[in-house]
Amino acid sequence: MGRLLAAMAAASVLTCAGQAAAAVLYDSGTPTELGDSLSHGQWLAAMLQFGSAATITDVEGFFDTNHAGDVEIALLSSSGGLPASTLFSSTVAVPGGVNDWAGVHGLNWSIAAGNYWFAFEVQPASTYIGGLGDKAPNPVTHYAFKDVADSLDWQAEAPKGYGVRVSGTGGDPVTFGAPGGVPEPATWALLLTGFGGLGAMLRRRRLAPY
Repeated sequence: MGRLLAAMAAASVLTCAGQAAAAVLYDSGTPTELGDSLSHGQWLAAMLQFGSAATITDVEGFFDTNHAGDVEIALLSSSGGLPASTLFSSTVAVPGGVNDWAGVHGLNWSIAAGNYWFAFEVQPASTYIGGLGDKAPNPVTHYAFKDVADSLDWQAEAPKGYGVRVSGTGGDPVTFGAPGGVPEPATWALLLTGFGGLGAMLRRRRLAPY
């Protein structure tokens, strides 16, 4: 009996330690204005850069809600500076008539270092009508928009300030889409191709007759 209690106590300590390890990785701060529409097939996303492997435990958005409904919160890979494949997703039921944070918690989304998009997706069948708050004090530099109802694929957005908050472990350093972060695999390919072309040009110049 004593050993069982000791084991349970140890497990409790480990659980608490694991929970304490999670921290806010990015916080836009509370938006000061109403944001872009988010309803009937409209999706909004913000990009973060992770300098090392991370585990995402919580993702929240600052919603301005007119009508309650489900919103999918997804983590997507990045390609060509835009959201690409969905890696993880979870759904939150956002209540109506609120202007506050809401999100998904208790996640275990493990990612490698790189660029990732956090998207807030309202499927065409969802009853949610509202938007994401804008003009947050700590914005990222890359945003994107998609409208599946109008068959409009992801496209870059002008600088915004959507309310987004991401918590988890690892990821150091986490940057907000600013230049100088971890390049995407496609970017590496372009860089290598460019370096190869530059090397060929230099070789041709050296070999050209005077």
